[in-house]
Amino acid sequence: MEAGAGKPGEAESSHNGLMPAKVLVVEDHAMTRTLLTQSLGSAGYDVVASCASTAEAMQALRRVHPDVALVDLHLGEGPTGLDLARILNRQFPHIRIVVLTSYEDPRLLSSDLTLDDLEVTYVVKQNVVSTEVIIEAIRRALTGSKRPLTAKVDLTDSQMETLRLMAEGLSNAEIAERRTVTERAVEDTIRRLAARLGVDRTEGGNIRALLLREYFRMIGSPGV
Repeated sequence: MEAGAGKPGEAESSHNGLMPAKVLVVEDHAMTRTLLTQSLGSAGYDVVASCASTAEAMQALRRVHPDVALVDLHLGEGPTGLDLARILNRQFPHIRIVVLTSYEDPRLLSSDLTLDDLEVTYVVKQNVVSTEVIIEAIRRALTGSKRPLTAKVDLTDSQMETLRLMAEGLSNAEIAERRTVTERAVEDTIRRLAARLGVDRTEGGNIRALLLREYFRMIGSPGV
């Protein structure tokens, strides 16, 4: 991520038309949080608070009144970025939300997480080649565009949950018990997963290992 993409004064104006847009940054990784804060400041935005968790963000909202919240999806232990987004959508509907994450689809983190009921702009960190990508996401959010900047992974909920449980190290039998289905159903789901993700067993290797390689790619991790 390159700092300083943009010049002071280039950021969108706040609602009064005179001041630069105010941004709340919520990111649990200290170095990333600092870099985002510095980059947005250099681009002319007013970073009114920089927080490491949902709890800190909610405290900050009592003091500051941001136009947009730039929120990481995975905030460590406790509420996720989408949990915070739901709170903001409900209690502060005027605040635009940009979710910044390494997960190509939030369901890769948890089966409970979806974008279906949220008004957010979704940005995958692997696609951020410069600060301008984040600037563009903020512009979209401020102008009312809710279209994610990346498409969700084209998997059903059951396929996504099976893949995630495989990544947790569960066997087919354990996945079947967790999902309350038969082991045969899990095997069928794994075959459909391989077909949907274009995993070719003729390349050699165990199908589970090949699918896990795809999973780690989709969460921006080198895997094992």
